[in-house]
Amino acid sequence: MFALAEITQEDRLYRGLCQVLDDDRYCCLAGTAQLGEFKIVDDFPTAYTDGRNVYFGREFITKLTDAEIRGVIVHELAHIFRRHMLSLMWMWEKDAQLSNVVWDMVINIQITEENAHDKFAVLPEPHIYDAKYKGMTEVQVWEDMYKEGQGGQGGKEGEGEGSGGFDEHGVEKFRELTEQEQKDLDDETTEAIRQGLLAAEKSGKPKNQNIADLVAVKIPWDSILQEWMVTTFGVGEDATFRKPNKRYLHMDIIRPTAIQDNLKDVLIAIDTSGSCCNEKVLSKFLSIVRNILETVSVNKVHLLFWDTEIRRYEVYGQGHAPVSELVNTTMQQGAEGGGGTTPNCIPLYMEQHNIKPEGAIVLTDGYIWGGWGDGLWDCPVLWGILNNPNAVPTNNKKVDVTI
Repeated sequence: MFALAEITQEDRLYRGLCQVLDDDRYCCLAGTAQLGEFKIVDDFPTAYTDGRNVYFGREFITKLTDAEIRGVIVHELAHIFRRHMLSLMWMWEKDAQLSNVVWDMVINIQITEENAHDKFAVLPEPHIYDAKYKGMTEVQVWEDMYKEGQGGQGGKEGEGEGSGGFDEHGVEKFRELTEQEQKDLDDETTEAIRQGLLAAEKSGKPKNQNIADLVAVKIPWDSILQEWMVTTFGVGEDATFRKPNKRYLHMDIIRPTAIQDNLKDVLIAIDTSGSCCNEKVLSKFLSIVRNILETVSVNKVHLLFWDTEIRRYEVYGQGHAPVSELVNTTMQQGAEGGGGTTPNCIPLYMEQHNIKPEGAIVLTDGYIWGGWGDGLWDCPVLWGILNNPNAVPTNNKKVDVTI
């Protein structure tokens, strides 16, 4: 008689990962899972990811059921494909404890709903969950909790303390990466998600729309802005194609890398008309603004909120509030508006108040009245049009945005 070999915790982790990637709901995560390694370590109390790798504490995994191992695997992969460290570090820097709660809340709600009927992936107790936040994004959950005064303090170690979750977040390990290493990881993560979705589609698996949406709204603002600036201002022209953008190399497309030069003065105008004056659209517009400010070094930002007239005007940088505070401040204050959509009011306001930026970026849904301001603009304009491919500005450059 042959004795069966004892199943190790490494065997259980590998088996759980295979089961997750074989499941119709999560097979599209194969690319994300291949970004790094899955390891069991002896000196960690729970589980965590650093944005690439996933680690389980040996004592922690020993106490988990197989369904809970699958649940934690999906949970940690979600931190990666939702780009929590790549895109939402501003939350952690402002309030580390609250950011942990927010990130876990959105993930746990999604996992719970996806597994309600068969309990394939189960979250260990204790875990963070509040049904009131169903269907909300991280930014929306953050805004609600921040207003209620929940959270602790920003940018401190001991990240998981007091959050009520079963895992911790390897933010400090992620922060050891250089700026270029973080950008490379962002590019690799985007490509890994796309490749996973493509592989699942080719194998006839159903699409996980929650994951597909994360890459569907990804806009290469670095390349778009660089091309716009090169053709408009000549900024960075000498070095534009010196180092090709790795994001496009696999498609045999040569595009420029991120902008190195500074814009001294830029205007960003956000549409707050009736069709745009809601939390979902504002959050999308602000995510675009954050992406722009992370891409281009801007000394001064003129921020306008408009519908048929300018509802609010703020300035950031050069003697005003830091540019880095723009998104956070706007989220807390909200936006005023609710009327029609008349872009003409923007250049008219600029002229009346002697605002002379190097360029303007206008974010709108494109359902306008009264024209696009032809003959009124005295600077180049980049139009970001939300969910309206039929809208065609009669001047300057257009970029389509979807949510």
